[in-house]
Amino acid sequence: MGTQAESSSARTVGRMEHYDHHQIFSKRQRKYEIRLMSDGTISSTAKHPLTGSPTNEVNVHTHKIRYFFPLENQPLPYRLMVLLCLVFSGVFFYTFGSWAELVYENGLTNQSLEADSVVPFLSPLVLLLVADTLVCKLGTPERMTVMTKSENKLTFRGKLPYQDLLNIARSVALGGGILGTVYALPDESFFLMLLSLLILGAMFYASWQGLLWLLNTRGSTDALEMSCVQFFIAVTEMQNGGKESMPLLEKEEEELSHLKEELQSFEDVLEQVEASRDIFSSSSPSLIVIAIGATTERLMFIACENVGIRRKSNARPTLHTFINEYQTKAKLDPKTLTRLQMIKEFRNSATHHFNVDWDDSLIVLKQFCRFVEWFAEHHANKATPEITD
Repeated sequence: MGTQAESSSARTVGRMEHYDHHQIFSKRQRKYEIRLMSDGTISSTAKHPLTGSPTNEVNVHTHKIRYFFPLENQPLPYRLMVLLCLVFSGVFFYTFGSWAELVYENGLTNQSLEADSVVPFLSPLVLLLVADTLVCKLGTPERMTVMTKSENKLTFRGKLPYQDLLNIARSVALGGGILGTVYALPDESFFLMLLSLLILGAMFYASWQGLLWLLNTRGSTDALEMSCVQFFIAVTEMQNGGKESMPLLEKEEEELSHLKEELQSFEDVLEQVEASRDIFSSSSPSLIVIAIGATTERLMFIACENVGIRRKSNARPTLHTFINEYQTKAKLDPKTLTRLQMIKEFRNSATHHFNVDWDDSLIVLKQFCRFVEWFAEHHANKATPEITD
């Protein structure tokens, strides 16, 4: 699998972060995005293909995919190392701040560079790096494996056990380094000032990259962030095509066909939203609800634009946000608001658990039809062109 151009007819169902390496120091690329497309392909934004071959392609319908839970290979030492990372990061934050205060008051003198002054803040930093490295050695991250056509095993790695605590420890240490460097920035020596600025610049760059990753939505309203296990559930659901759900009864099948025919009468509205195609083509109730949620989200974005709401390009686009923003300029009637809330709740359930059955899917589809009627009445003539990724 490599970096591939997404098919114009394929839509992003969900995305996850693949960790090439978890260690704090690594020459290899550490993290990039993996996307599951509505046509079953798995694509990557990695500059360096995971398999080393840009022509290799993974498709959930033709490849065998397995999931493995994260493991604490030695539970007690592993948890102890995670705890020590938190402790050492806090100690470093405090001691480095104390050393920076000494430098600020007395300058970068021999006293501030003696072992008695340097060791108290340098030791917890070294111990933090050691504990961090041991965490990566003692733990195995959650992962998915794919057997490619060439019999190569491709591995997608998610988070380590207690990865969030490890991230907190790293952030505290980085924050302490930035604040301490700013506080201790020398005034007299040009060389030392330049060195401090370089260190500070590197720290700010690392923080900025982390902040961009946190806030970046890739300009998409329907590419849902998933954990590794959620990504695997989505893959399994797509492979099964909804077969694990109760089969459609004749009456339900007629209702489904009727609702889809009803939606087709609003083709001028739905053709603006690429995600709407999956409502008609998907054979899985969960994927239909996800497509309904993504389509509703895009239509509410258009509705917000029509009532004069202008949003920042990097603002996080969610249905919840659009509902609230719309009501600051125009009032949603209670029935429409209830329908939107129902679509939002079922979409969240389908995204995180893929447990929506056909009864639920038909309920959501019926509410979606009524919402599209409302949109056509109030906003269809003012709709803006679709913005694609």
